[in-house]
Amino acid sequence: MTAFWTRALLSGLLIALASTIARRQPGLGALIVSLPLVSVLSMIWLWRDDPDPANMARYVQSTFWYFLPTMPMFLVIPALLRRGISFWPSLLAGCTLTILLYGAMTLLTGRAGIKL
Repeated sequence: MTAFWTRALLSGLLIALASTIARRQPGLGALIVSLPLVSVLSMIWLWRDDPDPANMARYVQSTFWYFLPTMPMFLVIPALLRRGISFWPSLLAGCTLTILLYGAMTLLTGRAGIKL
């Protein structure tokens, strides 16, 4: 259980660091959150708990396929904000789009024989 809380604390600290930096330097904050730090940390923790190459390969490949549907959200939210739509509806629209694209990605990868 200690390992869980250590992981949660470290992940939370990364988010807090990025949001604090983003207040003064939005570009640097964005760079920090765009780094695959959480993905790399989760790979390290998964490998530490279960050093299985096949499982790790599937995990990393699935991460790639699930990453792709998140990208349009980062274009939709700023576009909506620039058009005068407030933050919460813009965020909701971006998240809704992402959920729909997750579903589409799951269907498409399944049809292509890619197991997520």
